[in-house]
Amino acid sequence: MRWPFVREFWIARLVADPKLRSLMDSSAFVFPASSAKPVTIPSIQYLKFGDTEEELFNSIRVQVDFWINGMVKADQVAERIYLLTHGDVGQEIGGERMWAQYLDSQIIDYPAKSGVVHEIMEFEFKPSRALYVA
Repeated sequence: MRWPFVREFWIARLVADPKLRSLMDSSAFVFPASSAKPVTIPSIQYLKFGDTEEELFNSIRVQVDFWINGMVKADQVAERIYLLTHGDVGQEIGGERMWAQYLDSQIIDYPAKSGVVHEIMEFEFKPSRALYVA
């Protein structure tokens, strides 16, 4: 599995979305969670976890954290991320055929600044084996 291509294409899909870009007030708002960059508001961070080395068809989970001012905007951002990522049928992401499915989300308290919503969303990316692809 070419996970770097999948990740790059998925991030490009998020960044290219005009509604999400408008909500985030920027064109540079998606960062890897491992970056040393402090959290900026608004922003989106992602963390990929799973074994990409041992098995080509292992599924990968991606945790998406975002911070934004206000619950109304948080709901809109969550909806955009969901619509841009989740698929009820297989889709091609970065040249790979797979299912990208929404798993769960939760809102976490962000005491550092009043009015800021910190939401976590989880998705699973499952590669399609060539045997099952029509």
